[in-house]
Formats: sequence, C-alpha cells, structure tokens
Amino acid sequence: QEVDYITNRSGRVDQGLVIAEVLRMEHAVGHNWFMGEGAYGNVFMSRFPLKRIQNIDLTVSRCEPRGCLVTTVEVNGKTMRVGTLHFGLAKAERGHQCGRLFLDQPFDLLLGDFNSFPFSRTSRLLRQSYQDAFSERGRGKGPTFQKFRLGLRLDYIYCGPDWVPLDCWVERSGEA
Repeated sequence: QEVDYITNRSGRVDQGLVIAEVLRMEHAVGHNWFMGEGAYGNVFMSRFPLKRIQNIDLTVSRCEPRGCLVTTVEVNGKTMRVGTLHFGLAKAERGHQCGRLFLDQPFDLLLGDFNSFPFSRTSRLLRQSYQDAFSERGRGKGPTFQKFRLGLRLDYIYCGPDWVPLDCWVERSGEA
C-alpha cells in the first residue's frame, strides 16, 4: 500500500502508523518520494514480527521516485522475505524496475501495484519465478483498479517456490 507521511495533502498524519494502529499490526514504511513537508512511499503491515527492513531504489531517470520495501518477517518459526512495491506507469520503466528486482536475492512474497495487466511482459516475466496467488487460489472478482467502468487487475501477490497460497481475494469493503 502507498501512504503519505505528514504531508499537507493528507492532513499531516502518518498514514502508515494510523492504519497499522487501527488494524493492530506491525508496520514498516519505505519512503520513496521526499517532499518539502513530508514523504510518500510503500507500507507493509503484518500481524507477525518484522525483523529486517530496507528499501531498494527502483527510480528510473525522469520518472516518479519508486522503491521496493524489503521486510523480513518471522512466521511460525520460518523467516520470510517480503517485497512491497509500486512500479511505474511506462512499459520501459517497469522493465527496468523488474530487472532491478532480479538482481537482488529472491523474495518469498512480492506484492504491490505492478501497473501491469496479467498478459503483460512484466507479469509473464514474474510468473517465470513466482506463483500468482490470485491465479492459483483467487476467489471472487480479480480487478484491483476501476477505469471508465472497466475493472483492471494491476495489483498482484507473487509467491516464491517454497510458499503455497491458500486463499486470495480482492477486498471490496468501504474500509478497504
């Protein structure tokens, strides 16, 4: 999820902290865009303890700053490496960002707004190394973004080979 940190446009609140407190979860934030009065970036929330946190810069020249928040989570005695990101809008930008991710060590979970359709080059490349949780175990409707009454699927949860998705859905409640 993308959140603001004490920016004027969001009432100068730490959105990641507020959401985490409401959900009673731990959270980590990777700020990618530093504005005069605050910052903007990705947040990861978990009911499990967060161990190590870092941010990989995925920014492409002359494009909006982007990053991948990398969090290590302890889940029932197993360590899980999770990447939370938001890719850019341009095809070439996404290609560069995807390539940058593959230079890093593999993820157990890679999730976020990939700004890519399921049939795109980016999605096909990621499915070579990861399982698409919604394709494997999705229920209900899959679109994550609405444009001109068209439901588009741009957000994904990819699972590494050691993790099997049990269930997956797109939350449609007003709170979401």
